[in-house]
Amino acid sequence: MPRPPKDAFQHAVALLSRRERTAAALKTALLSKGHSPEDVDAALLRAQQLGYLDDARVAAARARKELPQGRSRADVARRLAAQGVSEDVAETAAEEAAQELAHDDEAAARALIAKRRLTGVKAARLLAARGFEEDLIRRVTGLDEASGDG
Repeated sequence: MPRPPKDAFQHAVALLSRRERTAAALKTALLSKGHSPEDVDAALLRAQQLGYLDDARVAAARARKELPQGRSRADVARRLAAQGVSEDVAETAAEEAAQELAHDDEAAARALIAKRRLTGVKAARLLAARGFEEDLIRRVTGLDEASGDG
């Protein structure tokens, strides 16, 4: 006998039981499974009220994971915002994770380029891709705009 189709809330809980998601990611998944926007919104609200869905919790966990991977605080916050987390929640999560992990952008940048054994322009490109600020990049790579290296 076939199973009855899941309602949007049941489907949301099933998806959340596999891994934490942002509200935006869960909404996208539920809509792609054919649930109506009204049912999805109701399911998200109920999941939030029950504590099953919490963007701040997801953002904090992701920030704690990404900072040690050689990313800047600003880059982590931007990546979280791109995943549908509000900018305020993303910035708070990145800042709190940085404090918790004693993360320093300059030390992280230096460690990353040392680990990859990069110098000069290649190091600068990697650091720029990881969201580090230009003045920090020039400082840790030794590139100076006046010398023509930057």
